[in-house]
Amino acid sequence: MGRKIEWNKNLYFGEYARDHKRAHITAIKKRVKAPLLYVIAYSLEEGRRARLEIIHNIAFLLPQYDHYKIVGLAEGRQEAFLLVKKMVEDSIEKMGNEDILAYLQGRE
Repeated sequence: MGRKIEWNKNLYFGEYARDHKRAHITAIKKRVKAPLLYVIAYSLEEGRRARLEIIHNIAFLLPQYDHYKIVGLAEGRQEAFLLVKKMVEDSIEKMGNEDILAYLQGRE
C-alpha cells in the first residue's frame, strides 16, 4: 500500500512556520528533509489508537508515517508544543472539552 498523507483543510501553523508555509508544504509533498520542520498529525490506520503526534520532518519520511493526517506545521520543537497547546485551547473554547481530534475533524 502506498503513501497516503491527508491534509486538514484548516492547517495550524506556528508563528515562524507561517512565514515559510509554502516551502514547508512543498518539502513534505516532495519528501524533502527540512531540519527545522515539525509535523503535527494523527494516524489514519484502522485499529490504531488515534492521537495527536509531534513528528520531526525527517522522521515523517519513514514508511511508518505513510497513513497520517497533517493538522499543523511548526518550526522547531518548542513551536510545535506551543501549537498543540493552542489546538487544545481552541478545542476547549469551541467545544467545551479537550477532545482535540473531534475538534480538528470538525474543522474540515
